[in-house]
Amino acid sequence: MIDNKHISFIGAGSMAESIIGGLLDEKLVSSDYITVTNHSKEQRLVDMEKNYGVNTTSTPMEAAKKADIIILAVKPKHIEEALASITGEITENKLVLSVLAGITTSYIESLLENEVPVVRVMPNTSAKVGASATALSSGYFAAKSYGSSSCFIFCHRYRHDSRGISFRCCNRHFRKRSRLFLLFRRSDE
Repeated sequence: MIDNKHISFIGAGSMAESIIGGLLDEKLVSSDYITVTNHSKEQRLVDMEKNYGVNTTSTPMEAAKKADIIILAVKPKHIEEALASITGEITENKLVLSVLAGITTSYIESLLENEVPVVRVMPNTSAKVGASATALSSGYFAAKSYGSSSCFIFCHRYRHDSRGISFRCCNRHFRKRSRLFLLFRRSDE
């Protein structure tokens, strides 16, 4: 379980729902420690609260303020607007995970005011049932410990190799549930 870490989702689409469903099904975090916000569609927040018991808010700043881990799950075209609304709350002691296709960690870092650890995460919607293949890429300011925190959200068993590239398998019996997690340590993206 992720102890005493509050996770806030900026965006409440199908990817956010899949990750939330997976976290709760695997009992990695309590719904009390998850907050979800959405740019529009208030009904979506009502549905998320009803279906998963998570906290919701229509104010992204409120979600970011209470978070230890911020998961950016908006449409890529909305990244500038989303970060502009929360950048004052994103400090060096928070971890930012991005599930935005086509948006590099260096671009996200350039939009932030501080030297914030950013990790790019590319899961698929199978995360909801614990069968996602996920690739992770650490940004310039993300230390190995932040990479490990990122992996714990998507996989609670992992190991590091001597080259800084880690292959993660979430189940001892790979045939039973095939989830392979990769962490690529790169400073240029």
